[in-house]
Amino acid sequence: MSIELPAGWASLHEDEFCFDVHRPLSGPGRAEGPIWDVAVLVSRVNGDDAPGDVIDALEENPSLELGAEARAAIDGAEGISVDVEVAGESTVVSFPGGSLSALRGRKLRVYAVDVGGQTVVVAVDGAAESFAEDVNAAEPVLDALEFG
Repeated sequence: MSIELPAGWASLHEDEFCFDVHRPLSGPGRAEGPIWDVAVLVSRVNGDDAPGDVIDALEENPSLELGAEARAAIDGAEGISVDVEVAGESTVVSFPGGSLSALRGRKLRVYAVDVGGQTVVVAVDGAAESFAEDVNAAEPVLDALEFG
C-alpha cells in the first residue's frame, strides 16, 4: 500500500500494515476530541477474513449503529462500505487484525475491499453533522491510495 498525500493532509502513523492520515484542524488544538476534522485509516487485515467478515464483526458490536451496506471500490479493489456511528459512548471499533476509535458526535465510513485475496480496511472519520462534506473532502486521499 502506498499513498502520496494531497496538500493539506498529514500523516499520524505509518508502518507496513497500516497508516493513518488526517487533515489538521486550523487554529489552536483542543484539550478534548480529535485534532483533525477528517481522518483516513488504512489497514491490512491479518488472516484470511473476507470483506464481509469485517462488516459482520462491526454488526456484532452493540455499541455501533450501522447504515446500509453498499458496493465499493478503491484503486480497483472491490468490496463493501458501510457508515458507522456510535450508539452511546465512544468505543473502540474492532475488525479482524485491527481497531480504531469511534467517538461520539463523529461517524465513520468503513470500506472493506479485497486486494489480491487479502482484505484491506479503509475508514474515513468525520463529524456527524458534516459527514457528507467530510467524506467528499477525503476523496483525494482515497483516490491517491495505491495497492500493489
